[in-house]
Amino acid sequence: MTVRRRRCVGLEIALVFGMSVATGCDALADSSPSEATSEQYNEVRWASTLGDDGEVDVAVRELLFPPGWSAPRHFHNSDLFIYVLDGEFEVAMAGADPVTYAGGQALEMRTEAEMTARNVSETQPLKLVVFQVGQTQAPFVVPVQDSVP
Repeated sequence: MTVRRRRCVGLEIALVFGMSVATGCDALADSSPSEATSEQYNEVRWASTLGDDGEVDVAVRELLFPPGWSAPRHFHNSDLFIYVLDGEFEVAMAGADPVTYAGGQALEMRTEAEMTARNVSETQPLKLVVFQVGQTQAPFVVPVQDSVP
């Protein structure tokens, strides 16, 4: 893919991200986590292919994690742009200290970057909108196996 084409795809992704935050997140945020089920879910709300050559898959996911949820060490097969709708989301990237993101904050996770994650609260669910760019048909979460000597 040429540099010019990458820029165009990047602009398309930015437009999708901006439009989704401006319009879609309001709809997703209408039900607060305390009113929503505390059952964990991961739903694809929108998916498309960007670019004239169909090289870039994009999906928008809504995720809800119950109080006290945590994920073991894992990575994702796609770049993720995450917007915290409600709650506190703690992420510890491999080799780094944990960082906590609260409602209204966003973060980026790169393809194959190892991490752990958790819902900081023991009483409130965590609600996220995830913009997935890349291999949307590949497994969303890939557990990392500890190597045994």
